[in-house]
Amino acid sequence: MYVCLTKVLAQAWKNWIDRTPFQILDPKVRGSYSRNEVQRCIHIALLCVQENPVERPSMATIMLALNSYSVTLGFPRQPASLVRGRATTERLRHQLDSDHSNSSSIPFSAADSLITQVYPR
Repeated sequence: MYVCLTKVLAQAWKNWIDRTPFQILDPKVRGSYSRNEVQRCIHIALLCVQENPVERPSMATIMLALNSYSVTLGFPRQPASLVRGRATTERLRHQLDSDHSNSSSIPFSAADSLITQVYPR
């Protein structure tokens, strides 16, 4: 399960950096969505997986950001689980691009997993 989630996160991060966030959408829904809303949701999701809990938005901020554009969102950093897995952005690009041509996955294991400490707000 961890490898699958890390792969999804890696794909989202790669597309965010490449400025192609809509590439992660299921082809069945492409064209039937608001581009601004999808981009905002991806942006919020990437902020929610930041290593430092202080850099993650609160639930109140998430709710406000999803319901209006009055909240200015910071720029997300590369998710810690990708950094800790020793996957640089360039290596991720190479892995994800080659993944389309074969069935290999990004080499992460449970040993590379990130244990999140929960801090109340």
